[in-house]
Amino acid sequence: MNKIKIYALKLGFVLTVFINCTILSAQDIHFTNNRFAPIQFNASRIGGFEGNMRVGGIFRTQFSSFIQQPYKTTLAYADAPLNYKLRKNDWTGIGVQFYTDQAGDLKFTRTGMSAGACYHLSSDAKYTRVLSIGATYSFYQRTINSRDFMLPDPLAGKPVGQDLNRLADFKEKYSDVNLGITYTQKLNKTNTFQAGFAMLYFLNATFNGIKENKTGKRYNSNLVFRHQLGDKKTNLEWSAWHSYIKTASNLSLQLLADRKLSKKDADDFVLKFGLGYRVGDALQILTGASYQNWNIGISYDLTISEASNYNQHNGALELALYKIILFNKKPKVNPIIFCPRL
Repeated sequence: MNKIKIYALKLGFVLTVFINCTILSAQDIHFTNNRFAPIQFNASRIGGFEGNMRVGGIFRTQFSSFIQQPYKTTLAYADAPLNYKLRKNDWTGIGVQFYTDQAGDLKFTRTGMSAGACYHLSSDAKYTRVLSIGATYSFYQRTINSRDFMLPDPLAGKPVGQDLNRLADFKEKYSDVNLGITYTQKLNKTNTFQAGFAMLYFLNATFNGIKENKTGKRYNSNLVFRHQLGDKKTNLEWSAWHSYIKTASNLSLQLLADRKLSKKDADDFVLKFGLGYRVGDALQILTGASYQNWNIGISYDLTISEASNYNQHNGALELALYKIILFNKKPKVNPIIFCPRL
């Protein structure tokens, strides 16, 4: 009877997630380390860096100890700042991203592709105050194939196959607009403050799954305070990341420290470590490093909510990477013709 209860709980859990995804739209992709998913979290972060191009990606897996097919999210992006501007110290950023998200044993899959731009307004040549306004246009697709879902029979020890006749295969496509705004200010030589707000699914697009439904707007916001210690080799970053969509809310409070280990600026090897707390859900462990414009991040969620009764505290694991590319331009030198008589 214990095995029957376990499989019944698994089936109930999977069906609950499916209903939330298709009817309530409460299940949307999210990350622990939003620093490595800039376009997804807020369109106004497009092109907000020093360099010619940024290319990166992040992979997240969740519930690997609880269900046969864990939740998997893969995201890749590229963006670049351009010298298109209305004022002297402004600049424009453009970017694209692609992601795919698979939710559990039912293989509920969502894919998305976005392209957007951001305009950065700077108050002066030192960029002490920057207001960034961005937007992306996105295409989404949701699919499910119930024939691929196999529920083991705890009595016979054999899979019962497709026993989900009420879940027919479906495929839905829709598009929407995401908007964002971010304000960044250098308070002094050692302190920087940033505040951002984004509205995803602005058009509240309609799709048809089990019944006609709307995606529902998602609101993302973040606060970041970065402080450099007196040795000028160590930085502390306090941050809060919040997402809200319909009845689902996600708040993460994080403290991240980075320490420069190399002696030469050219090497620029930095080691990073931090802790976070997703309110009511999980403790977060963040690690990473950067070296010569390469940046890597690893994070792990340790579940402390009631869900730990099912996943044995094993939450989500994220692996992330991005690189800032610099194009070294050769100086253009005008040819000099020497007079042969000299």
